[in-house]
Amino acid sequence: MKIARIALFVLLACLSAAAGAVETRPFIAAGGADIAPYQFTGADGRVTGILVHLYGECFRRLGIEFEYETYPWARAQSRVRNGEADAMTTVVTEERLLYAVPSAETLASQRQVAFANNANPRFDDIMNAQTIGDLNGLHVLALVGTGWAVENLPKDSLEYGNSPTDLLVMLALNRGDLVIDDYAMTMLRLEKLRIEMPGLPVDAIAASTNVLATLDFRMMISKKSHYLRRLADIDRTLGEMRQDGTTHRIYENFGMADAP
Repeated sequence: MKIARIALFVLLACLSAAAGAVETRPFIAAGGADIAPYQFTGADGRVTGILVHLYGECFRRLGIEFEYETYPWARAQSRVRNGEADAMTTVVTEERLLYAVPSAETLASQRQVAFANNANPRFDDIMNAQTIGDLNGLHVLALVGTGWAVENLPKDSLEYGNSPTDLLVMLALNRGDLVIDDYAMTMLRLEKLRIEMPGLPVDAIAASTNVLATLDFRMMISKKSHYLRRLADIDRTLGEMRQDGTTHRIYENFGMADAP
């Protein structure tokens, strides 16, 4: 009986120590490729951007240590799926709901429009498209690991690139019919490409005026994360940041006045 009590005491001590370790482990957010101004590598070599600062302020208020890691997008999602990272910011899809739980608060909203090369024989059709269905039969350039495109576009119409900038380079070289992406972010990328790749025919790329979809990006916490139990606290804090103007100020600091 005495041995059993000792064993039970040791077990409880181990469990208590494990619980303490869980509490002290930083909350790890996994991000994908540079998507300025939401997430990108700064001049000092560190990742920064709107999402990084939103996460940072949220967890500062909660008193939780926080880290932001970047990987190719497919790998970032895999880390959340496996519980190696706690969360990512993305669009809610049926597949992602199998392994992650979304926040109620929206961290970013994007208005998706079509971008096409004016030398494309279907250029006018692309510019006049009112819905995603109007683009049937065209080859859409999409980011590796994208969930929204897979769920909303025919799989045989998708051609993949490793980063949003890669997609625009491919489009400028007429290696696909169109890109569907957020207007404001894509215009920033095009301006950057004009400077970095002066020989690339960036000016051949035009944007449609028709919004094909509005995407809400939420924090999605892995079902394997011990921080999932803090989701209500995280949502409350994000809501407070939105109401007290913090979210808007972070957006403004990165040149985006249109916070969700």
